[in-house]
Amino acid sequence: MKLRSTHLILLVIFLLVQNGFGQDTEAIFQKGNSLHSQGKYKEALEQVNLSLSMDSSLYQRYHFRAEIKENLGMIDSAIDDITKCIDRCTCPKRSFHVSSYLLKRANLHVLNENYNAALDDLDSSISNNPQNVLSYDLKSELLYQFGDKEEALKHLDKSIQVFDDNELSYMLRARLRLQTGNVDGACQDFRKLVEFGYDEMEAWIILNCKK
Repeated sequence: MKLRSTHLILLVIFLLVQNGFGQDTEAIFQKGNSLHSQGKYKEALEQVNLSLSMDSSLYQRYHFRAEIKENLGMIDSAIDDITKCIDRCTCPKRSFHVSSYLLKRANLHVLNENYNAALDDLDSSISNNPQNVLSYDLKSELLYQFGDKEEALKHLDKSIQVFDDNELSYMLRARLRLQTGNVDGACQDFRKLVEFGYDEMEAWIILNCKK
């Protein structure tokens, strides 16, 4: 009887180790990280799921799992993970980090074609961090798609005001300025892009812009 009980205990320990218990949670997570970088998303998800089942207190891991799920096309589940990340974020710079998480969730909503939810998240992202230029850019692009070019331009102006070296903002604003007939404004943006190294813009500037 005593020998049988010993065998049973050993079997339980073996099964626990096989399922990750007894292993270092961080090591398991890092294994998932490595698999993710290799493009082995299903295997990475298994490891991150295991690490979270052992310790769910590290909310950043939900953000990482959302990235894996996005690569696997699991958009709704990825949104759930980002929401958990937002709800559990308690770091000293909460507003700064939450702004980024909201931007991430907005991008996921766009993939789901849930544009109203995306716009709501972008408004919240900007409210949490008015310096988040990527949120201004994405909101501008959505407003552009909805045909509201005037509001789209305002958000690009704000983005450039916050960070005047954001190449994407200048590209998007040049396009919008051209479409609204503001050729001089577009020329200014194209000249700025040339400063960033986009030499191919020079030919257009020579043909369309005043010296």
